[in-house]
Amino acid sequence: MNIKNIIKALFVSCTSLLTIGQLSAQESDSTLVNLGYGMTQAANETTAATGVATAENLSKYFAINPTNALYGQIPGLTVMQNGGDWWGQGASMFIRGQANLDNTSAPLVLVDGFERNLATLTVAEIENVTILKDASATAIYGQRGANGVILVTTKRGKDEGMKVDFSYEYSTNKAFRMPKMLDAYGYASAMNEALALDGQDYLYSAEELDAYKNGTYPEYFPNVNWMEEVLQNTGFVHDFNSTFQGGKGRTRYFVSLNYMDGNGLLKQDRNENSFSTQLNYRRANLRTNLDIELTKSTLLKINLAGRISGTNRPGKATSEKLFGRLYGTPANAYPIQYSNGVFGGSPTYPYNPIADVNETGYAISHERTFYGDITLEQDLSALTEGLSISASVSFDNNVSYWDNKSKDYAYVYKTAKIDEVNEELYDFTSTSGGENTALNFNTSVGGQARHANGIVKLNYDKQWGKHKVNALGLFHADTETTFGQNNTFHRVNYAAQVNYAYNKKYLAGVTASYSGNNILSQENRFQFYPAVSLGWVVSEESFLSGVDAINLLKLRASAGLVGLEQNEQHLHRQKFSGGGKYWYGDNNNQLGGLQESRRANPNVLPEKSTQVNIGLDARLFGGLRLNADVFYEERSQILVSEASSTSNVIGVPATMVSDGIVENKGFEVAALWQDQIGDFSYSIGAQYSMAQNEIIEQNEVFREWDYLSRTGHSVDQVFGLQDAGFFNEGEVNEVDNIYNGVEYTFTQVLRPGDVKYVDQNGDNRIDEFDVVAIGKNWLPEVNYALTLGAEYKGAGFSAIFQGASNVSVMLNTPSIFWPLYNNNNISEFSNDRWTPATASTATLPRLTPEKNENNYRASTVWQRDASYLKLRTLEVYYHLPQTLVEKVKLKRAKVFFRGMNLFSVDNIEIMDPEEIGAVYPTLTSYNIGLSVGF
Repeated sequence: MNIKNIIKALFVSCTSLLTIGQLSAQESDSTLVNLGYGMTQAANETTAATGVATAENLSKYFAINPTNALYGQIPGLTVMQNGGDWWGQGASMFIRGQANLDNTSAPLVLVDGFERNLATLTVAEIENVTILKDASATAIYGQRGANGVILVTTKRGKDEGMKVDFSYEYSTNKAFRMPKMLDAYGYASAMNEALALDGQDYLYSAEELDAYKNGTYPEYFPNVNWMEEVLQNTGFVHDFNSTFQGGKGRTRYFVSLNYMDGNGLLKQDRNENSFSTQLNYRRANLRTNLDIELTKSTLLKINLAGRISGTNRPGKATSEKLFGRLYGTPANAYPIQYSNGVFGGSPTYPYNPIADVNETGYAISHERTFYGDITLEQDLSALTEGLSISASVSFDNNVSYWDNKSKDYAYVYKTAKIDEVNEELYDFTSTSGGENTALNFNTSVGGQARHANGIVKLNYDKQWGKHKVNALGLFHADTETTFGQNNTFHRVNYAAQVNYAYNKKYLAGVTASYSGNNILSQENRFQFYPAVSLGWVVSEESFLSGVDAINLLKLRASAGLVGLEQNEQHLHRQKFSGGGKYWYGDNNNQLGGLQESRRANPNVLPEKSTQVNIGLDARLFGGLRLNADVFYEERSQILVSEASSTSNVIGVPATMVSDGIVENKGFEVAALWQDQIGDFSYSIGAQYSMAQNEIIEQNEVFREWDYLSRTGHSVDQVFGLQDAGFFNEGEVNEVDNIYNGVEYTFTQVLRPGDVKYVDQNGDNRIDEFDVVAIGKNWLPEVNYALTLGAEYKGAGFSAIFQGASNVSVMLNTPSIFWPLYNNNNISEFSNDRWTPATASTATLPRLTPEKNENNYRASTVWQRDASYLKLRTLEVYYHLPQTLVEKVKLKRAKVFFRGMNLFSVDNIEIMDPEEIGAVYPTLTSYNIGLSVGF
């Protein structure tokens, strides 16, 4: 078999394997790929592992925060939804999983080359988002690149006349999922059940249960659905956007103006005050990007962007606090208000969710953000063809502050009993609490951050004959200051990159960075980070010249070192904190002393990431795009505590040492098919990525049994007890804590319905030495997506399904999952609990009003597989016919409907598998909009 047949056979095999993924990549081989620091390279010539999300793909999402427009867009990018205030539900992002130990795995985000917060942008400003995944792409960032880099490029003007676009979108949103709490009768019945199983008397009589169930005596036996009383079904958002893009002669411009305003899910029909306590968010974004040709060889770029935003909420009820109380207050705790108008409350629950929303005043936040940068580019071809130099400076500033007008309210707690004979009330009690106060004004600064950059770059880009070189040398200095002590960072980076292509088919790249910062000692603050890469464009070989199906087939490989600065400053210096008091003088005056609180370590180093990547890119049959990458990373010099390796006799608390090691490895596979048949066009794409890590060294304390060791498992691996079902009646004597000779040390008395556990070490004791690795951790190891799109004569749709697996969650939120104890509430989740009648089918332990340390602890009873598949977005649109559009003096017009976060297939069911907790829920939204262009 000759080499041509071998290559063809390999190609067929690869094609059959790769058709299960999606490529979010280039439109054509000649498309330029952003490699950072302003360097670009043709897609068919790059040897780096990258991924791209274009403006067209991002615009399919309605996203207040652009991070929420990245679900399922780029292989290797994990995007996790968060709860919290509806305007702040930005996603967490990870590139190729997690490779360190302290949850500082967020990638470096650069907007137009400068580190900035992606959440402060709008989707309409963004031209594309590129992620850099391997050492050949990220080593140039030195001590900032080990977690990967996200490059955000904003739109710029084009020399093609003015293009004006306006759009308006109206969104209604509702809670994606919320648990259902039991009503007053259900809560009281559950409490009686719990007390009986603990061998205690009922708390509620039959007459009192009937009063809850039938609504008699509502002031003394209330039944309040706090969720329905406090929350409305939907919130809304108005989003206006306009852009002006164009250019003429030597000037090009892009201007974007966005205004957004919306309300949350709180009801306010009980608020008789003149102020609003609704969860409101509004913002205005303005961006101006200018390109001015000062001469034929001199280009000036000016980028200015600003955002003004503000929020409104109840005076003392933050979102997290409010929802914790909504879930935690039983329906029978007290009425909303008594007949005299005083709010209900109690010593056990000294707050009233309705009053928290309406009677604690209001709080308004203000945030101001400014981004500004100027770049001057000078073509030096007069000296040497292909040579140019540029200099950039930037200054960013962000400040936030709060205006609070808060007040308190009074409450009353009334109780009574019901006579069993005549069913009348008696034994009345009344307890007052709180105080009605006037509005009290105060203001506070939430925070401030300043960031300044200076970059000088020398570029060389030339092609002669079969040779092509593009090279970059640079100096980058930046200073970042935020509120607080030791929060000023100074960084310097000297870097160079050279990419070479021979005859469009043999590729090579070399990158080097020498970077440092002020965090470490002078001896260790600068480190060297090299990387090399190779590529082979097989489709350019003569033996494939006759294979029309192969438009591009490229193999690439890279290896190198990348760094990551530590997140704690000055570990090389001694640290002191408050010590004991000392006394002096005749009057025994006192002053506080100081003591050494951390030993200095002059040998702390930045994290070091050794990376290897092998990849394949292909374009086949004119419409199929494929790529695949396999990667390996060893992250070393990770900060870990020395406490486990030094004696306490020294008398000084342990410091941190650079001894941690984590391995991270995985692969990414992607494919996209696009085609057009007459007026009908369609696309089908998919992607699949996996990243698995393992702790190699973390200076772990000695453990008596090997299965207790965290080393050798994944980062943040959950450890807990392995359950063996539940005790049934007759299996325990309800006097001691011993079962079949095994002592249960977390409780003094075992009862039917308690959890059985596996004695892992055979010592006849269930204790902390019986925990083992259970399930997975919180960060999915596997991410996948499916994209669908079609259009016919202007009418079309697009959909993005995104999912994750190899991820676990511990259902331990009080009231929602762990009921009753410590005066918690109870939800319908507990319907699967153990009772004598459900002993054979129960999946949860018995109820108890006590903090049962045996039942309520990390174990397989409470752990769930948190895998999911979500329909992230669905858009249906129609481009109005050109003949109709032109009659109203427009160039284009589009109407559309969008739905976001529409459904999820998972095992959690009562809450969003990505956000488990008593917080403002994640949202489903339904949008309608209009976009027109002039």
